[in-house]
Amino acid sequence: MSFSSEVKEELAERIGTARHCRLAELSAIYTAQEGALRGDVLVLKREPVLADRKFFTILKKTYTIDADLIAEGEIKGKREELQEICDTLKKPTVLSACCRRAYLRGVFLCAGSVNDPSKSYHLEMACRDSTQAETVSDFLAKEEIRAGRTERGGRHVVYVKGSDRIVTLLGLMEAGRALLKMENERVMRDVRGNVNRRVNLETANIGKAADASARQIEAIRFLEKHGGTEDLPASLQEMAAIRIRHPEATLEELGSCFRTPVGKSGVNHRLRRLIEAARVRGFESKEEEEETLS
Repeated sequence: MSFSSEVKEELAERIGTARHCRLAELSAIYTAQEGALRGDVLVLKREPVLADRKFFTILKKTYTIDADLIAEGEIKGKREELQEICDTLKKPTVLSACCRRAYLRGVFLCAGSVNDPSKSYHLEMACRDSTQAETVSDFLAKEEIRAGRTERGGRHVVYVKGSDRIVTLLGLMEAGRALLKMENERVMRDVRGNVNRRVNLETANIGKAADASARQIEAIRFLEKHGGTEDLPASLQEMAAIRIRHPEATLEELGSCFRTPVGKSGVNHRLRRLIEAARVRGFESKEEEEETLS
């Protein structure tokens, strides 16, 4: 089951206790589902089965009417009663915060989708028309959730990006389980991201250390072929011998190999002096040759 489906399954279970909240959600579903009255049948034209069933459930809890769900999206009852209900739902009165949230829940149930949080953070609601899109955008703004709008396939899409905003909206719509799942996934993504950054950094550092070691050994071999290292200070001769014996050692490990241990900065200084001594005799590393040619 997709994350969107999980969210909708959870929202389908949430039914407000207050009549005004139920009316707000009924209005949202009625509008999003392009509700219309055909004789004595109230028809919800779009396909979401969960929304159809929830609409009927709330309808029966909110109004004392004799009506039946005769098919998916089709509610049969007395025409006069259904007509009065439809007229009410076409022009919802949504004044309180709880009603706004119920309305948003209804719209998402019908026309919403949200990406798997393990991949990206994007939630949207494909509204029936610009009027409903404007209402959704306004309600989100009142909840301090910044949203964008676009048109796609004849639908007016309101979208929300960013994990914090989507988590806030899931909470407002009372999708608690989905909210926790998203929060857990967000934590895991952050952990994986931190681990990957550290691994990449360590890999880069290892690569730099390997390149530096290769350049140092290349310079020492050059010195050995062009006059040797006998004329160098004893400290550099010892440094050269240790580096040749331990090509993969770190600066700290190299320092511990001296008769009198040397710190990292001291090792680094001696290696630089070896390279400079090789350059005096005409040494150029492969890296330097490539830079010269370019």
